[in-house]
Amino acid sequence: MSVNKMLSCESCGADLVLKNGETSVKCGFCGTLNKPTENSTNPTNKTKILMFNGVESDNWEDVSKYATKILEDDPGDFEAWFYKGAAAGWTSRHIDDPSKEITNCFRNAFANSDDSNVSEIMNIFATKGVELMMALANGSRAFAQQHGYQNVGDFLHNGYDQDTMMGHIGKIFGFIDVAYLLTELNRNDRVEKINPALDALFLRLYSFLHTKISMDGCMTKKNPFDLIEATFTFKYDPLSELGLKWLPRVDEILNAYSNKAYSEEDLSEYSLSERDFSDPRNETAQESTEGACFVATAVYTNKNHSNLIVLRSFRDNTLRKSLAGKKFINFYYIYGPRLAIKVKQSNLLKSFFKPVIDFMVLAIKLFKIG
Repeated sequence: MSVNKMLSCESCGADLVLKNGETSVKCGFCGTLNKPTENSTNPTNKTKILMFNGVESDNWEDVSKYATKILEDDPGDFEAWFYKGAAAGWTSRHIDDPSKEITNCFRNAFANSDDSNVSEIMNIFATKGVELMMALANGSRAFAQQHGYQNVGDFLHNGYDQDTMMGHIGKIFGFIDVAYLLTELNRNDRVEKINPALDALFLRLYSFLHTKISMDGCMTKKNPFDLIEATFTFKYDPLSELGLKWLPRVDEILNAYSNKAYSEEDLSEYSLSERDFSDPRNETAQESTEGACFVATAVYTNKNHSNLIVLRSFRDNTLRKSLAGKKFINFYYIYGPRLAIKVKQSNLLKSFFKPVIDFMVLAIKLFKIG
């Protein structure tokens, strides 16, 4: 008994049915005329399309499910390894530390890429991997800012929440180590040239160890990695095992930038500047990532645009002075980076957000609230 066949549209990935006796089927969504091939009816290929559809729609539970299924059939699929690791990060909760699984999956993604697609996996690391790691780190920081200090209105009982603070510290250590792995892969013999985005990621995450941040309920900014208080004490030791591993890489990257090891073309491709390669141990040079106006920067494509200065001033002089403003900032630092990526890649979203942001800037200037 002959049956209808399932195949995937070669243009948009939609699932189509090729009826019995027919040799082609037209996609009703994009209009492409599809003819069955071995690849289009291959179960693994269909699962991969479903995985990519999940990525495009930010449905990371589905991405994890399909990536796992692909790897059961083909453990050598480097893209499935990457997205399995990415899904572990995007689906993690504040109490989770996904860094070990991400490290394992990213390592396997590189190990299973061959010479013909090693540049592809490095670019995936430099775009989607960087986006993931910065979102995770910013999210952990925002959670610590909101829940790390307990102000109950009694000076004698105010203090830091040990579990929240140690959870944040442990996750940042794990995320820095993921970034360190990416710098190691960046220097593998199979890689033709060093990708600046991966090195810049390592510096940005390492800067968390040397940056003071505001804490809800606390009068002054504090550095969670250099904190001596009655209710919580932690001090990062650069001579620890991790410190001795990370520090030489920091100096290596700074020297690489000063010696122009990264091409101007590559720096421009990833929107990197001298600020991205400032010494992360110097807090005055390495402004906290909480200072970033993610969406506005994506709209104006210039970190030094005059409107960004107005927005930063509004954030520091108005929003930070109220509890509601601080909560908005924390919320924005969790979800802003992901939205900014989409805005940066879409002219339609840029055209939508630009007049909105322009109006906000005008209002801030008009009412002098910045």
